[in-house]
Amino acid sequence: MLHQDIEQHRDNLVDDLLEDTKTNKDRIMQEHRVKIRLDKIQDSAKRLLELYDDVDKVRKRELEEMTGENVFSTFYDRLKSIREHHRRFPDTVEPEEAEIKPKVRFQGAEVNGMFIDLHPFFERYVNMPMFEKTNYWSYLSRFEKLSEIPESKKKSQYKKYKEYVTELQNYLLDFQQRTNALVDVNELVEIVDEEFKKSWAAKTVPGWQVSASKDGEEEKEKEVDENHPYYCKIRKMQFTKLSTYTNHMKGRKHKKAVANAGKAKAEDPRSRELALIEYRIQSFADLMREVITATIEHIEKKQTRTYEEIAADLLEQQTEEVLSSSDDEEDEKPVYNPLNLPLGWDGKPIPYWLYKFHGLNIENKCEICGGYSYWGPRAWERHFSEWRHTYGLRCLGIENSKEFLFIDKFEDAIALNEQMNQTGATSSWKPEEEEEFEDDEGNVFNKKTYEDLKRQGII
Repeated sequence: MLHQDIEQHRDNLVDDLLEDTKTNKDRIMQEHRVKIRLDKIQDSAKRLLELYDDVDKVRKRELEEMTGENVFSTFYDRLKSIREHHRRFPDTVEPEEAEIKPKVRFQGAEVNGMFIDLHPFFERYVNMPMFEKTNYWSYLSRFEKLSEIPESKKKSQYKKYKEYVTELQNYLLDFQQRTNALVDVNELVEIVDEEFKKSWAAKTVPGWQVSASKDGEEEKEKEVDENHPYYCKIRKMQFTKLSTYTNHMKGRKHKKAVANAGKAKAEDPRSRELALIEYRIQSFADLMREVITATIEHIEKKQTRTYEEIAADLLEQQTEEVLSSSDDEEDEKPVYNPLNLPLGWDGKPIPYWLYKFHGLNIENKCEICGGYSYWGPRAWERHFSEWRHTYGLRCLGIENSKEFLFIDKFEDAIALNEQMNQTGATSSWKPEEEEEFEDDEGNVFNKKTYEDLKRQGII
């Protein structure tokens, strides 16, 4: 029975892996199903090993009963008991494998494992005195750089700081386990801890074991001769003059160093504990760099979009997931497309004459968008009101408006903005000039003209 379970799970596992995953959620669920089947296979294999080891000697006694002079009578007795069992329970069948449904959940901001959600940790970060005030976007860019915080500040708020880094570490480990089920997080932690032990022994852990002088400046390495007559072995310093050497030997610092010589300074266990947690956070942040970068880009995109645009984008993503999950048809053969033309509504390349007619062979690059390429005049004109271009202008301290249409250079945008500031012009929306009203006959007026005509009774 156990052998049968192993073979059944193995076959189902192979079938599951052969299925093509179209979304990030499908990939994660597939990995979790595979992980569950692998665990079941291992459990059955362990039980088989226990049976073959025969610690209780039951298997040995059964084999002994099946040998010797009474082998046939034993065989027929067992056959009779099996038939009697099936006669008494005729409707009993072997239980089928239960449907495997992974129990993995993601928060709303994680979008099925595509992004990380550090909002709870960001709120604690900005409310701790040891950290500088910042925004969420900047926090995502450097939350793992804990070695830059002075050791004295960490120990002054030891309890709160330890709770913060411990929970941050646990979240990163949990997110890694949820999004990559086939990777053993415990093994990764062991590897990271082993690397930390070597770095700690070599005194190269960032932020904790940097050799520094008492005033905080790094000591400059000097070439010294230990056999020099003016060399102090206690403080490992070399002097050029006899008078300086003599004054040093009589000084308070030298006497204190002599008194403390041979006394080993006890290592603070709190330092090693915090350093280990920080090392894990840094290591797992490097491992999740693609997800962190995608989260930062997602935050940037949300900052330049309206609520309606965000809602429409979420609806589009949900629609794509539903269509991809309900698509059970076999994949079609690759479409022959040597010119790499855009695909039409039927999934086939559009005609080449239509491709050139719409100017899709013309590439335009926008310096404000970071050198991003736009193909065709329609995409080029549309991008001036999209989030990427708006964000580029905001980085320059400029609010996007119709005056900056077709401005794609840094210098041109800055010059135009300065000119508008000098002339008193503004790029903000003026309701009295730009808000439009329509009368009963379909005539369109701006707000000021419409109100004047309405007061006069003309419309």
